[in-house]
Amino acid sequence: MLLVIDIGNTNIVLGVFRGDALEGQWRIFTNKSATSDEIGLLMTQLLVSRGIRPEGISAIVISSVVPSMDECVVRSCRDYFALEPYFVRPGEEEYLPVAYEKPAELGADRIVNAVAALHLYGAPAIIIDFGTAITFCVLSREGKYLGGCIFPGVQISSRALFQAAEKLVPVKIEKPAKVIGRTTSRAIQSGFFWGFSAMVEGLIAKITEELQDRPRIIATGGNARLFQQGCPAIEVFDDQLTLKGLRIIYQIRQRAKRQGPEEGPPT
Repeated sequence: MLLVIDIGNTNIVLGVFRGDALEGQWRIFTNKSATSDEIGLLMTQLLVSRGIRPEGISAIVISSVVPSMDECVVRSCRDYFALEPYFVRPGEEEYLPVAYEKPAELGADRIVNAVAALHLYGAPAIIIDFGTAITFCVLSREGKYLGGCIFPGVQISSRALFQAAEKLVPVKIEKPAKVIGRTTSRAIQSGFFWGFSAMVEGLIAKITEELQDRPRIIATGGNARLFQQGCPAIEVFDDQLTLKGLRIIYQIRQRAKRQGPEEGPPT
């Protein structure tokens, strides 16, 4: 079985695949002060809770946007699974054609999402990840990664607002019944929900115009299901997109290993 790990700024998401089937999925808080033993114990306990034996894991693939946690997670993999994990590192290996000027600057999760979208849903495509940051990734009709957009996510934006404005009280961000809020809390809910929805819809329209094509719109991430309600342009919601992308990258690498290095031209 394959263990895939997506280390994000807010959460670490784990998944176990048996072939193409996802046997289990877990989301834990990203704790930068956690030790390798704490992480290793938690991972093995989560697997056991679903009847998955840690010794049944034969490979581990990781995408990370939190470099300070990488070595700790590596030690957890070595100590608790006796495996050396593989890290997806844009700029070091080409997982798909990239038009980005500096591929090494790309977040691993963005490339992983693009690989998953290309293989599962086709191109052209716009992949929107509603995470700590909201990211847009754009694939051309030929399957080339063109680039995208990044802006602060809902949690970061709401935290900044409530820290800076003394009289405003934090509220749960959800779809309000009406756009015009008749209380302060409902006005905040409306501003966040419809404001972010309008921003996403507007960027989809701008990107589509620049692309001069009809891309498929795919959403993933912790808040994707919420904002799908306010963004009719979103066609596909896949909250397992990153995990699937890690599995696809692993399978591509395994096929390449079996085929061996390409033969050079005859001499």
